[in-house]
Amino acid sequence: DALLQEIKLSKMENEGEILDMFRYLVEGVFLVMFGVIGCIGNLLCIIIFTQKIAQKSFHHLMLFLAIFDLLYILMSIMLFGLPTLYPYLRKFSWYAYLVPVMLPMAQVGLTGSIYLTVAISIERYTTVVHPFFKLSHAWSSCIYILPVAAFSIIYNIPKFFELTTEVRTFTRYNNLTNISNLTEADDMQNNVSEVEMIAVVATSLRQNTIYVQVYLIYMNLVFNGLIPLVSLAILNTLVYLRLREFSLCVEASRRNESVQSREVMLAKVSCLIVAVFIVCHSIRWIPNIFEMQQGASSKEDLVWPPWVQYTTHFSHLLTVINSSVNFYIYFLKHYKGHIFRDFLPAGCFEPAREAQTSYSQNGDTVMTRLNTRSNSKKTSFIVWPEEDRERGGGL
Repeated sequence: DALLQEIKLSKMENEGEILDMFRYLVEGVFLVMFGVIGCIGNLLCIIIFTQKIAQKSFHHLMLFLAIFDLLYILMSIMLFGLPTLYPYLRKFSWYAYLVPVMLPMAQVGLTGSIYLTVAISIERYTTVVHPFFKLSHAWSSCIYILPVAAFSIIYNIPKFFELTTEVRTFTRYNNLTNISNLTEADDMQNNVSEVEMIAVVATSLRQNTIYVQVYLIYMNLVFNGLIPLVSLAILNTLVYLRLREFSLCVEASRRNESVQSREVMLAKVSCLIVAVFIVCHSIRWIPNIFEMQQGASSKEDLVWPPWVQYTTHFSHLLTVINSSVNFYIYFLKHYKGHIFRDFLPAGCFEPAREAQTSYSQNGDTVMTRLNTRSNSKKTSFIVWPEEDRERGGGL
């Protein structure tokens, strides 16, 4: 029995060391590395779109997406990355007071990032699938941004009351080999001292079983998981199918030069972004679904196997990666071969084109008519704003 006990303890120690190493690499090194890359990319996005002269709804959506992504990345680095690399950081009092605020701020950034991605898909859907609706309605970007910002803050208000910082007093025995021998005389000789420590503790709200089950598990799974995922899949599928129909209206000899071929390419880019979203955000729900499946009435009754801990650490990295790569995907596809177009005079790159273009009330280009050589009919196509069309689209 003693031998089996030693083997079991040794195995647990090895598993603990492997888990610590995995956490150090994934939640520490890689998270900070991708976080820094994401911060640079989102800062560039903010600089580019705030200085852009002709700003459209797409630019505003990209700007605020970068702001929410930047907020989430910074909070994740402070909550997970730096404490993993430098555990001594948790001993600072200022850090203990910041944790109850940084955690809900990270959730605000994550929620805003999720729903702004949905807002961009909705904006593309109305422009491509329902162009005449877009033509007749001058929708400002505020219609997308303000509801997302308000929902991201209001929905996460309860998270500001989940944690609190308390000063707790602990008794420390100095220079005593046997505490049972402590006498009143020893106490008078200052062998016993009280030490104050600052600790981050869960509030009664966070420990409430109903709150955990309803708000943290079920509502988060629906509002931050299922609704965005299903919406992105449906919207991008409809956009792709409509653009495919448009591409068939252009003869093969001119298909590579047509606006519609670039729109089809952008639909594929949109599908790629949705795929990245699905992978990065679906992994983080595995621990929540596992906890929901356990049905434990309290945290003490919950069985938390090592693979769930691995999944939790990996999900933190994936969500940071998702917030970091959004700008790079958009930038590389939209500016592919045209990075300097916005900084050079108009007309330097675009060849002369015989076209009749219609504009919506808010200045966005909605549709244009191009004459093909093979027949004399005029066919309607959906296009994006002029500066977006120059670089190949508007997502």
